[in-house]
Amino acid sequence: MSEKTGKRLTIAVLPVWIVLQLCASVDIVTHSLCTVYYPGRTAVLTALWLLSLAALDALAYFYGGRRLLWELKWYWGTCGVLLAALFLVGRLILFAVLVYGITPFPQMLLASYLLVEKGLGLSGKAADTTALVLTVALIAGHFLWLRRLERRAAEEAERTST
Repeated sequence: MSEKTGKRLTIAVLPVWIVLQLCASVDIVTHSLCTVYYPGRTAVLTALWLLSLAALDALAYFYGGRRLLWELKWYWGTCGVLLAALFLVGRLILFAVLVYGITPFPQMLLASYLLVEKGLGLSGKAADTTALVLTVALIAGHFLWLRRLERRAAEEAERTST
C-alpha cells in the first residue's frame, strides 16, 4: 500500500472508531443502569470498536504522522485524567456521563462482566475492579506506545531534514 493510501485509510478509520466508541458506550451504559443485561448488539458493537481500535493502532504504527500521533496520545492522556477525576470528585452524574462517553471504561466494563462475572462466577465488585484495571492498562499502554511512535516520527523527520 502506498504512503498516501495508508494515510487516507488511517484518517478514514479514525471517525469510524470515534462513532463506534460513542455508540458502544451509550449502549453499554443504557443497559447497565437498572439491571445488568447486555444484548448481543452490545457485544457486537464492542467487538467492532475493539477491531477498529486495533486497525487504527496498526495504521498509526505504519502511517501515523506526527500530528495524528500527538493528538491520539493526548486523547489517551485526557482519558486517564478524566477517569482519575471521576474517582476523585465523586459520582457527579453529568461528569460520569461525559467520562463514560469519552473513555473506554464502558467497553472494559462489558469485557470484565463477561469474563469475571459470567465466566468465573465472581461478584459484581470483582467485575468493576477488573474493568477499572483493564481501562487504566489500556489508557496507559496506548499513551506510552503513542508517545514512542511520536518520538520515532520526530526522529525520522529530523533525520530527513538534515
